[in-house]
Amino acid sequence: MDKTLLIDIGESLIIEAGTTIELSENAKIASYGSVFAMGHSDQPITIKSNNTEWEIIRILREADSLIFNNVNIINGNIYTHDCHVIYNSCQFINNRTLEWNQSLSSNHGGSLHITDCKSSGNNTGEGFLCYNMEYPIIENCKFSKVPDPIEYIQCTNGIISDNLMENNTDDGIDLNACTNIIIENNIITNISDKGIEIGHTQEGISSGIIIRNNTINHSHTGIHLMEKSEAHIVNNKFDSNKVNILLTELDNLNRPESIEISSDNFSNSDKRIRTDSISTYVIVEDIKEEDLTIQPQIKSHLLEIFIACALLILLIFFVRRFL
Repeated sequence: MDKTLLIDIGESLIIEAGTTIELSENAKIASYGSVFAMGHSDQPITIKSNNTEWEIIRILREADSLIFNNVNIINGNIYTHDCHVIYNSCQFINNRTLEWNQSLSSNHGGSLHITDCKSSGNNTGEGFLCYNMEYPIIENCKFSKVPDPIEYIQCTNGIISDNLMENNTDDGIDLNACTNIIIENNIITNISDKGIEIGHTQEGISSGIIIRNNTINHSHTGIHLMEKSEAHIVNNKFDSNKVNILLTELDNLNRPESIEISSDNFSNSDKRIRTDSISTYVIVEDIKEEDLTIQPQIKSHLLEIFIACALLILLIFFVRRFL
């Protein structure tokens, strides 16, 4: 494709299984309507950029949905604004040298569900940026040599679970000014900086964060809580990190219970917790599930969105086929 494809308001783009799209210089897909790329495991869709510009797909706020199933995205970024985004069984591959703020997918507002996807890179750029979203979910994904593969900024009621992050030169998971996020059952290995970093923005602190049942090893720092963040750290496994848990700038000397760390995070009395002069914590022998403050009905909400999007796809299909 040698020029930009523009999808107008009220229209939709459907990319069929087995399609290959190669974008030449200055070509991209810009859409005011929904985009559906519905590949199959034996007939994936491939979108490949030969464009010097990094952004290749832009979904604007007038669009309702972006749904990719079994799609390979090679050397390009997807940008979405205020729409429902679903990536299922997709591959994101980057071979280009990127700036630190160039991400594989930049998603602003709306909702997001990424599942069973793989991302590979060359330790430049970033992974998936989720900004000002409710119910973002990233699960069962693999990230290799992708710096900052998962970053939530000002997000609420989200889940990051059952992912593998390995061999990158920055952090694994970043949260900034987020509320009610569950980070669980992830494997984070060989990370040059922080396995999990929780911080703030000028909009506020991170609070109601649950970090549980993760394995973090061979990294500089396992978990870093900073800038007045509040979290429960439960039953994580640490191995061969320089520091397992780092607490800085929490300013919580009068409320140490804002950081609860269960004793089952550690074995052989090897805590490796470091703090600065204004940060503290409490060790709790047993944090029960019912004691945790977050019980968001997140997946049921995403299921409602997925069903609505699926019905929309079927409606578009029948309109195209029979009218």
